[in-house]
Amino acid sequence: METKYLKNYAPKARHQFMEAVRDRAQSFGVDADRIEQATITGDVLRIAGQNFPASLSSMRKRHGGG
Repeated sequence: METKYLKNYAPKARHQFMEAVRDRAQSFGVDADRIEQATITGDVLRIAGQNFPASLSSMRKRHGGG
């Protein structure tokens, strides 16, 4: 099996994946050096000006996001 194509592609795919995960985490207010405060009003969780379902707050609390 020819693996040189995989060896060339794998590092690029790894960096693309890490970038996608970082971007998604930032959309939830999680960054490498800080975590945005979240406020709950009714059934809405507000993080950095964006609204999310309040059910996400339990996951943030479990992982130190408050």
